[in-house]
Amino acid sequence: MKKFIFQLLTDPKLYQYILVGGISALVDISLFLILRETIALHYLILATGSFVVATLVNFLLCNHFVFKQQQARSQEARFALTYLVSGVGLCIHHTCLFIAFELLALPMVLSKLFAMGVAFGWNFLSRKHFVFKTA
Repeated sequence: MKKFIFQLLTDPKLYQYILVGGISALVDISLFLILRETIALHYLILATGSFVVATLVNFLLCNHFVFKQQQARSQEARFALTYLVSGVGLCIHHTCLFIAFELLALPMVLSKLFAMGVAFGWNFLSRKHFVFKTA
């Protein structure tokens, strides 16, 4: 376990992904807040919409900046896999969002940030080891 954590923390892709994830997170939270102020829908529906758009931004940035070396899969396969693993990430995200907002009664923005943080780990590891697996 220590070796895994050391390898993870010394992986330059982690820090590149933190930047890409940060940009994607800004898209996610900004769009979520804009939608929340303009559309009267349940917060989980709005969070799904903002998450889908942020996932597209994340894919494009990962594809061009983080995991740009020769890939084992086609761009189309990586795109489909990004949304597949993001579906799991969305479940993690929504579960955390629900727990933080409904059960812990945290403010909505804090709940959203908490949910995004928890889903980050899954998103990075699944992209690195599954979606953008090198040839």
